[in-house]
Amino acid sequence: MTGCLGSIPIAVRDGGRVNRWWRAAPLTVFVVVTLGIVGLAMAISAAEHGWTTSTASVTATPPVPAEPALTFAVIGDIPYTPAQLAALPGWVDQINADPKVAFTVHVGDIKAGSSPCTSDYFRTVRGIFDRFRGPLIFTPGDNEWTDCHRTPAGEFDPLERLAALRSIFFTTAGRTLGSAPLQVASLSALGMPEIVSWRSTGVSFAALHVVGSDDGLRPWSGRGERTVTAAQRAEQTARSAAVRALVDTTIDSAAQANDRAVVFFLQADMFAAGEEEATDLTAYRPLVQTLAAAAGRYSGPIYLVNGGSHTFAHTRPLESGSEWLPAYGVDLPAPSIIRVAVDGSDRATGWLRLSLPAEDPAAAPALTPLGVAGGLRDPLAITQVPFRSVAAATLASTGPPSSSGG
Repeated sequence: MTGCLGSIPIAVRDGGRVNRWWRAAPLTVFVVVTLGIVGLAMAISAAEHGWTTSTASVTATPPVPAEPALTFAVIGDIPYTPAQLAALPGWVDQINADPKVAFTVHVGDIKAGSSPCTSDYFRTVRGIFDRFRGPLIFTPGDNEWTDCHRTPAGEFDPLERLAALRSIFFTTAGRTLGSAPLQVASLSALGMPEIVSWRSTGVSFAALHVVGSDDGLRPWSGRGERTVTAAQRAEQTARSAAVRALVDTTIDSAAQANDRAVVFFLQADMFAAGEEEATDLTAYRPLVQTLAAAAGRYSGPIYLVNGGSHTFAHTRPLESGSEWLPAYGVDLPAPSIIRVAVDGSDRATGWLRLSLPAEDPAAAPALTPLGVAGGLRDPLAITQVPFRSVAAATLASTGPPSSSGG
């Protein structure tokens, strides 16, 4: 047998070793087969869990993101033209088609500043708003009341238009618009049913009635006024005080509840350089100072979601070095304040989809103070969703041209 195979001479030299090998062979085969089965099972499990294997190592692919804890939609500064008004029902249906949208917010300006401020127009828009399947929160803009003094708008008494707006859009105190209205806390006892607040999924929300045109203090020139009237100033003073009180209450309650974020909705863009509503900061200064001071008492982000400037923006207007700190007389930076502006007017290309990610239950603490581990938090994921019929609604417009403030 010598010389037949390379292993045989070794066996011939030590026949006992051959015998011992053959006696151990069943155990060897059993171990090899067992290891093969275990390896196959691991490979199947890896495939099921989305892992990948290589000859060097076993690694995990990035996990599939969890479903958002909360998703909501924001629109504003529409409709401005007859074409946009005609397209609005379809845009509402497009938002309705997203099953994850819990509610929608319109941040004001439901018409162009120089188009007629008639009650019939208001009722038409209200009818379209009722098309929303979920809750619709509407906070008024300047175009639908304080700018109604303009001659093309009808030379209305703005305070009378405000009263009409409230009677048409805010018929039931403490309930939003939409086919499935949301129960909210409102300032209806103060005669301001449009100023509301609510809480959902560890986030505090409030719709603040803050408008462009110097928050309603621009003279009603269309009615022959050269300066602010006493009634005009009284309205703004009372509304501003109510808004600031709600800001303080909302932020302090969020701090106590350890909320993940605070989100305020308003029409005016108080941080839009060169835009018409930000030319005179006097009317907005008390609110900005209130926000900055309250930010120091709360460790989470504070969002200001607004219209007014008609162009999408996502900024920290009161961070260190910002031009807005001295402009508003704010001594300490407030980088936790985050401004989100929506598209509008002839630049209305779509709606904003804001999503709050699911919170990792293993993470502790839930909130990390600003400036330490985790840095400045901005948890809301923002997606610009195009309107399907935007081209027809903007390019085929037959309405009057819009301006940055109108």
